[in-house]
Amino acid sequence: MELSKQRGVTLAALVAMLASVLVLVPVVAQSANAGTGPAVFINEIHYDNSGSDVGEAIEIAGPTGTDLTGWSVVFYNGNGGAEYDSVALSGVLADQGGGYGTTSEAVAGIQNGAPDGMALVDDGGVVIQFLSYEGSFTAVGGVADGLVSVDIGVSESSDTLEGTSMQLVGTGTTADDFSWTTGADDSFGSQNAGQTFLGDGGNPPAPLVINEIMQNPSAVSDDFGEYVEIYNAGTEDVDITGWTVKDDDSDSFVIGATLVVPAGGYVVLGKDADTAVNGGVTVDYAFGGDMFLSNSSDELVLVDLDSVEVDRVVWDNGATFPDPNGMSMALMDPALDNNVGANWCESGTAFGDGDFGSPGAANDCFVAPPVDLCVAAVTHTIMEVQGSGDASPIDGAEVIVEGVVYSDFQEILDDDRLSGLFIQDAVGDGDPATSDGVFLYTGSSPVAVAPGDVVRVQGFVDEFFDDTQISVSLLQVCGSSDVPAATLVDLPVPEGGSLEPYEGMHVTFDELFVSDTFNLHRFGETILSTDAPLVIPTNIAAPGADANAQEDLNARSIVTLDTGSDISFPDEVPYFTDAGTLRRGDSATGITGPLGFSFSAYRIYNPDVAFDQNNLRPDRPEVGGTVSVASFNVLNYWTTIDDGSNGGRGADSEAELARQTDKLVTAFLALDADIVGVQELENNGPTAIGALVDALNAADSNPTWAFVEDPAYPGGLESTNAIKVGIIYRSDVATTVGDSVADDDSIFAEDRPPVAQTFDVAGEVFTVVVNHFKSKGSSGATG
Repeated sequence: MELSKQRGVTLAALVAMLASVLVLVPVVAQSANAGTGPAVFINEIHYDNSGSDVGEAIEIAGPTGTDLTGWSVVFYNGNGGAEYDSVALSGVLADQGGGYGTTSEAVAGIQNGAPDGMALVDDGGVVIQFLSYEGSFTAVGGVADGLVSVDIGVSESSDTLEGTSMQLVGTGTTADDFSWTTGADDSFGSQNAGQTFLGDGGNPPAPLVINEIMQNPSAVSDDFGEYVEIYNAGTEDVDITGWTVKDDDSDSFVIGATLVVPAGGYVVLGKDADTAVNGGVTVDYAFGGDMFLSNSSDELVLVDLDSVEVDRVVWDNGATFPDPNGMSMALMDPALDNNVGANWCESGTAFGDGDFGSPGAANDCFVAPPVDLCVAAVTHTIMEVQGSGDASPIDGAEVIVEGVVYSDFQEILDDDRLSGLFIQDAVGDGDPATSDGVFLYTGSSPVAVAPGDVVRVQGFVDEFFDDTQISVSLLQVCGSSDVPAATLVDLPVPEGGSLEPYEGMHVTFDELFVSDTFNLHRFGETILSTDAPLVIPTNIAAPGADANAQEDLNARSIVTLDTGSDISFPDEVPYFTDAGTLRRGDSATGITGPLGFSFSAYRIYNPDVAFDQNNLRPDRPEVGGTVSVASFNVLNYWTTIDDGSNGGRGADSEAELARQTDKLVTAFLALDADIVGVQELENNGPTAIGALVDALNAADSNPTWAFVEDPAYPGGLESTNAIKVGIIYRSDVATTVGDSVADDDSIFAEDRPPVAQTFDVAGEVFTVVVNHFKSKGSSGATG
């Protein structure tokens, strides 16, 4: 009404009318669907029961497919109206019947009072519901500021039975179709007893499909040429005005103009509507800088006005989806699952400024013509790819090369191999500075080849961590030949030189000696040297020129022997035989295989080398006496399985723990000691050391093994380190005298405290002390 024409309106009446408007506006805002109630709503509550409150929770219901990421429930205290807690919601509602689903959150401390309440808030910060129990009140502050709560009309008290709740019951699709009841058995996370959802959640999901994505245009920049096509597979037009398009990060936009997807038709959402700069795309709605489509991995999510996720596509940087440049990703058929990469292809129809795609029309897949590499021209020799320096002179170039297969380390043979094969030029160029061979990386797409196959390879040259490789796009067998003979490599290489001229080649060595086995068990590799095991330079020369010269000679005298497996800590340690372990000084003659470069070392790949044992482990010396005492580092014996997040240092699986235990038992029994000081036990009380003792007794014909209980660590020192020391002993030989003790000196406050235990053996009393001092730090003490 026009106030100037209502002469009878008084100031008091005007104030009253304004006040009524101020009250009505926030109350209407509580419902996303005024008059019918929201489609997503609070469905179940429990906040009070007899005794201590248990099982406090809240449940949300909504149409199947609703994504609750970003939604929340905010709790308000009616005494003053302030917010006192909140809980974040997440996940997509699954169908539990009738096209609806539920999700629940346990919330300790939901307040008992007269009144208290909670607000359901969507991912845009809009209050969908503001409900209360035991009365109504006005929220003060927070997202529901100024809203008046709606009393649900039922409540709980200190007489309420545990395991019950307040629930909506009835039949319908929105909150207003149901009524609240109390005292029923709780059903958080599932539909309530006495509740039936009709149909498929009210409005059926729109039959819209994300059908085409141009995330990497070539004719124009991404800033102008990106677009998304949506197809309507239904028989009725669908109005998507106000709908949201987003990803799982922060990109999103709301379709802010009228936009209708015709039945059986398309709409195109693009970065820019100007065909002069967007590559020639006719765009129905421009989203500008609010959305960026990643060329690698990204998501597109289409969400309707009720926050229901209508469609979602997640692409993966070429792992399963296409990874095009200048071509759109096109769904092969709108009836296919568009979140499966194999159902997409690269577009085959040129448009506009020269890119390939079909915006606003049916898709057409690109079919590459077959390529016969055997008649294609070779663009480069292997020697030209390798060059005469440490790196390829054409790194990054696409090439076609020819060579003879001589070694195969593809995944087709073993899931943990190098994922490729080695080829070598049949003749070579006679230049000692250039390698005749190269590694071909085939990744997860192995090809069927055999030694002696002559192959043509198309791919890209890559210096992969300083190893010259060709990443294979296409490989074709074109004939057969003799395998190139292995080239004899002499060590040490000349001063200033390296093994680079042999990288990728089939090579062999004269006698080499084991010089370092540190990584043998962990990575399946060992360092070999010529003539004899390496010596530390300063062991034979004073620091200075002579020691530096020895260091240089050492570096030129070695090669790493590698199984070619990528697995860490294999079940079987390589290069072991029934005769014993591999030891420094052992040797092998004629080690042959491909030479590569990885982890800063030249390495020859051969998993089947037989070594001569030149450095046998000495026999156990006869020391006399009546009792034997030994020390054993069990290398992180943990009964807590390492799951990657719990700080575990031991086995990654029960099978690995069993294998570790079996090996330790074998070693302990062969040690044949009466008392053993043990290092690197998991610091978990009697559990780990007890498990080891139990395994010893199970395997020993004389099951008398026992362990010393942990001492009373002064100041709680037992908790200062993840590992500890311990003592095990044969109880039929030795008897403990008193309790074990630990040193309470403050220098052990950050370390593994030593443990001492006194024993009696045949009337003779002595004390065993077990230490495990850190080698990488210091207490600050001198001496």
